[in-house]
Amino acid sequence: MKRFFFLSIFFVDLIVFPVDRIAASDDFSAIQGAITESIQNGPGGIVTLEAGKIYRLGSRPEANGTITIIDADGLTLDGNGAVLLVHPTCMVFGIAKSRNVTIKNLVIDYDPLPYTQAVIQSIAPESGTLTFSPMSGYADPVVAEYGNSPRSDVMFYHSDTRKMTHTFLRMRAISQNDDGTFSLLFLGESGQMYHADSAHITRVLASLKPGDFITVKLPFPSGEILHDTDGRFLTAPSGAIRAAFSKDVRMENVTLFSSPGQGFVATGSEGMVLDRFRIMRKPGTDRLASICSDGAHFKSVT
Repeated sequence: MKRFFFLSIFFVDLIVFPVDRIAASDDFSAIQGAITESIQNGPGGIVTLEAGKIYRLGSRPEANGTITIIDADGLTLDGNGAVLLVHPTCMVFGIAKSRNVTIKNLVIDYDPLPYTQAVIQSIAPESGTLTFSPMSGYADPVVAEYGNSPRSDVMFYHSDTRKMTHTFLRMRAISQNDDGTFSLLFLGESGQMYHADSAHITRVLASLKPGDFITVKLPFPSGEILHDTDGRFLTAPSGAIRAAFSKDVRMENVTLFSSPGQGFVATGSEGMVLDRFRIMRKPGTDRLASICSDGAHFKSVT
């Protein structure tokens, strides 16, 4: 018999489901608790969110803040049109060692956003630098040495079209100037950076002009990675939704407006289905970007 869990309401067999929240603005315990209890009660469970409600996932280190779906069989999470607002330290769903799992009818966004966006003020292609000012309503970047971190991606956009140039560079450092602007340094000490040499960096910067736009990742800290007894990653800070060592996982009518990493990641799995899985800039906003990396990434998947 299928058991329906109405999050923050009750099961259909009238056993009251208590809603325990970490804080007034954090629904992690409620969602995770409903999913875990559904899995424990056997195959065919359905967890349903409240229609039109905004749920929040706050920052936490455990398993990268991920709602985990582990050892599930026949589980469905029906968002029912709800919105899930996620803190940038968190991924969203970690599906592992499961089969026949469906997540559907859900909108996912991040608050605050995992990136900032800005206007280029000046460019010095030969020295591999540019200066910029964050747009109104967007956070200041983190002033730091970034080395060759994957959290240092910078994307470029034409000011006339607001479209990406389909080029990215990884920055070496950000510093703040006396006039309140910020400087980006792209060239490493050897003149080499990830995916780019000095000539490529110079060409990319020379193709830009003051007034064009950039987005810069914000380096929120990662949490712990959950492993199984064989040492395999069950959760990781790679994608908003990650399926590992699972079979027949389905995303249906799921919209992703933002993510600090990739959108959907599957590894060591089979039968992955993305049906109306949309990755897009949130309508009605001035956002230049949606997610900060690959839309979907598959490794060792059949």
